[in-house]
Amino acid sequence: MKFLKAVNKQVKRTRDWIFGALLSLLDEKKYEDIKIANITEKAGVARQSFYRNYEGKDDIIAKFIESLFASYSERLTILFESKSFDSGEMYRLFFDILYEHRHYLLKLKDASLSHLLYNNFWLYSNALIEGFFDENNVSPSDEKTIFVQYQLGGIIALSVDWICRNMVESPAELSQRLNAVTAPFADNPYFLPTLIKAVSDNSIHERKADLPS
Repeated sequence: MKFLKAVNKQVKRTRDWIFGALLSLLDEKKYEDIKIANITEKAGVARQSFYRNYEGKDDIIAKFIESLFASYSERLTILFESKSFDSGEMYRLFFDILYEHRHYLLKLKDASLSHLLYNNFWLYSNALIEGFFDENNVSPSDEKTIFVQYQLGGIIALSVDWICRNMVESPAELSQRLNAVTAPFADNPYFLPTLIKAVSDNSIHERKADLPS
């Protein structure tokens, strides 16, 4: 599972300033009316600094969402190393991370940017199982791929809908409902939580194999 590479404190600080500036500007004007110059002025950074970190305005949101999935990936690894497999815990952990960042997510939702949330959730949720189908010679049209994409699409739609409804349910309530709905799939080897754990276990094994003996 590959997400953002670790960045130094200066880069992280710059990105935090830029993301914060964008959120602040959303209180003043519509997203489409915000220019890069507005963001850099508000953040107090040079235009060159902006383009060293982002390709454009949408990329600010993309990297924020990527950071959430990076956090999920890291915390999944800890979960898998410390506990037995539990699909409900996997769902709960994801919703917990979204809930921890609800202030930002709801701000983006209120700015009518739910489509960017959906697009980036789709992009980075697929990164959770990156490489699995190639390694196992499964084609994009295979029914196994369709089954996995069906599950991913459902969870993404549920997550964005939750945000659009102001995240009124707790992460525990949402994960319990999702776990109940997906329980009939639990014995399928392409059940999404099982698949993500397999990918994670393989990543852990590869990292340990690279350690000096």
